[in-house]
Amino acid sequence: MAWLSLLSRAKADWTNAWRSLSSVEPVSKDAAGADANADANADADADADAALDAPPPLELARALAREDPVPFAEQHTRSSPAGATWEASGIPEEIADDARAFLRLYRAALGEAAAAAAAAAGGEDGGASLWPLRPRQDASNPAYVPRNHLMYAATEAIEKEEAEGGGDGGAELRSLLEALRSPFTLQEGKDAYRVPAPLAPRKGVELLSCSS
Repeated sequence: MAWLSLLSRAKADWTNAWRSLSSVEPVSKDAAGADANADANADADADADAALDAPPPLELARALAREDPVPFAEQHTRSSPAGATWEASGIPEEIADDARAFLRLYRAALGEAAAAAAAAAGGEDGGASLWPLRPRQDASNPAYVPRNHLMYAATEAIEKEEAEGGGDGGAELRSLLEALRSPFTLQEGKDAYRVPAPLAPRKGVELLSCSS
């Protein structure tokens, strides 16, 4: 519920926000192996706390910041850029505390799941190299969906070609359909199809009547 509340308060684009969850790395607070050394335990806990409170990955930050248009070309990285801070993430101040709290809980939950998966596989490390959930997340949360404003633009290009003649008004529609044929796989040159509609809906584009 915390995640859904956060999405609602941020007015986040749900498609991009759900997709961005796979960019979050698991964090383990398990100090196993250091329990005989109090200093080592303290260092492990401090490192875990720092990781839990780290700035959000770029893709998640962009989704919650709800920039318009979102620079999706920057989102292909899986981690936060060097020197990133919560203040520089672009996440609005009014939801920053909720975003931090959610991310801390989510990273810890992922850490527990990753550690369990590693143990089941006979490994000793619950790190990202043993993290099986990421491809499953990306296979469940599409990068591309048939957004109204994209379909409208493709239709408008065809109508303009028919009215004026010449050109290839169908090229935009074919390109969009190509992306939609593999919606769960990021495709080169298709970043524009991940940009959400403007926050202010436009009549006839994002707001359609029943007859439309």
